[in-house]
Amino acid sequence: MSVNQPKPRGEAVGLSSQERIRRSFEKNMTDVQAYSDRIYHDYVDPALEQAKAFSRVYPVLFVFITIFSFFSFLPVACFVATSLLILSTFVFASLTFAILASAAIITVLGTALLGTLLLICLLSMFLTSLAIGAYLVVRLFSLLRSQGSIRDGVAQWGYETKEHVYTRLPRKSYSNSNATPEESEDAGNSVLRDGRVGEEAVGNGESLVMKTEG
Repeated sequence: MSVNQPKPRGEAVGLSSQERIRRSFEKNMTDVQAYSDRIYHDYVDPALEQAKAFSRVYPVLFVFITIFSFFSFLPVACFVATSLLILSTFVFASLTFAILASAAIITVLGTALLGTLLLICLLSMFLTSLAIGAYLVVRLFSLLRSQGSIRDGVAQWGYETKEHVYTRLPRKSYSNSNATPEESEDAGNSVLRDGRVGEEAVGNGESLVMKTEG
């Protein structure tokens, strides 16, 4: 009694894969042959029959058309190839020229935009400076009118200008780097107050000197 030994799994899978490939190839060859036969029977065979019939009825014209077609095939093929080459060349050249022209125009417009923005920046700085100067002049005349004396008005105007500028500077301590912002602000205010008091003292001293001389 013989026992059938099963084949290794790898060999079975390999044989089945080869069988599938062979059947697929045969099926594709059968489809291609059937399609070719259909084209031959539907188009080529009727055309040959018509050509044979035409050659029997008009033999001279058939010979002329055959010779003309044979010799004209190469010029027609060259014409088609040259036309496609020229068309592709002009299309490529047009695209390249369009890209380069667009890049040049965009560059010019970008340069003009940068110049315009620079002029606007300079104009804005000039107008800002003019507005600040106008405000300082108006404030000076206002203080001169309210204080009653030129010296007091100028001193008050200088003090306000210094204080206005100082409040927008970085807050730093003059003696201790670890001081808080409040201490730094108090120190700055005390310095400004001392400066104002010194200016007033100098002014009073000059007034006394002038009175003594008088």
